[in-house]
Amino acid sequence: MVVEVSSSKASDGTHSSLRNFSQSAGCSMEQVFTPISIMKGAISPTPGFRPPFASQNEIGFFGTKFESYPTPPSSGDQQFSYEDSMAARRQAYQDEMLRRRLEYQQRMESLRNFNQSGQTPPTPVPIEPFETGAVGPTINELNPYFPSIFGDDGSAFIASNDYNVVVHEPTTDLNLKKNSRRPETHTIRTQALRGPLILSGWGFDIGDLPVPSLSSRIPGRDYEFDPLMVNQRSYWKTGPIHLMWDDQRQVWSGGYQVLCGYLSDEEGENKIEAPTDPLSPTTFKVKVFRRTSAGSGVIDTEGKYSLLSDGLGEKITCVNRDVNLEWDGEDPSKVFVVAIRINYEWVPLWISVESGSSVFIGTFEDEWRKGLSKSVLQTKPETQEDVEVNVINLFATIGTTGSNTCAYTKIGNEYYLLATECD
Repeated sequence: MVVEVSSSKASDGTHSSLRNFSQSAGCSMEQVFTPISIMKGAISPTPGFRPPFASQNEIGFFGTKFESYPTPPSSGDQQFSYEDSMAARRQAYQDEMLRRRLEYQQRMESLRNFNQSGQTPPTPVPIEPFETGAVGPTINELNPYFPSIFGDDGSAFIASNDYNVVVHEPTTDLNLKKNSRRPETHTIRTQALRGPLILSGWGFDIGDLPVPSLSSRIPGRDYEFDPLMVNQRSYWKTGPIHLMWDDQRQVWSGGYQVLCGYLSDEEGENKIEAPTDPLSPTTFKVKVFRRTSAGSGVIDTEGKYSLLSDGLGEKITCVNRDVNLEWDGEDPSKVFVVAIRINYEWVPLWISVESGSSVFIGTFEDEWRKGLSKSVLQTKPETQEDVEVNVINLFATIGTTGSNTCAYTKIGNEYYLLATECD
């Protein structure tokens, strides 16, 4: 098959197609590219870049526009460790959030004053995107012309990158390297790949098996590549790339975002309440773990895994739709949580709390009448903690004078007696 039908003009491509039409392939450029606009610190006309939306379920470092991050380690004489850099980012983030809160309060106070005076209030200025910050990269960080990764509005990046020719404003020459006003560049009009992207090639499938495999011609050879694919592209797998649009971060995502951490230990956030049904969820907060500079992902010489850190202060709000999931213990920092972002909400993928089907052992005192609840002291040999719960007895009246041992379980939001040692 002819891969390139012409490299000069349309008539050449037409001539090639007429000579061998059944083996020719070609298209005009609008099927591969689409024009887009990118404006610094502004909303571009579509198709173009738009700012990310605020997410009230996250507290993180991404999505904010202007943060005074330290000089990148790759530039200048001063070198920053990962910990120093993150500490500086955390302080800059806190300062920026304080500035925004004060600005917002002043704005609201001005509006109240106008309302009380009967005057027409001024047009409100939109709140900057991501009031609370995101816990994943947004369009602001991934902007290829004006990224916020160095703590400014992207002027430093556009002034120093190695790009050559692009349509931009203001300009006297489309060649960026000849433009003496590069830091003042505010608008880019360029080309993006048309989506859905189409890919044709070989690789491995979602089961980690080779494709195309030899099993398509010889049954049972699932773990071997078909050698014919080396020079016969008709054997290659061809289809669109499944990327997912994230409307909050304004980016195309290659998969669901997954984070891990532990249940927040701050007052008012340190428990998990069960909802009445999946459509009436409750929420709980999770402090996010991040890899440190020493976090290589392997076991060290002392037999310990490299440490994760919660030092960045990032936090997510998880939505609990599981009527059997609840926790109200003594140490929330020991409740490990893996959360996944689905339908723009964080939901627990796995959490280290006892499920509704767990059986507990405890002790109660004296007689226990049928149909009544009684305080049971839960036995936890590994922690030596005293936890008292109210357990309902649906069986016959039991118990004798003194302490008695029993087994009980949790069904829904209540604990029920299963068995005792009594006669």
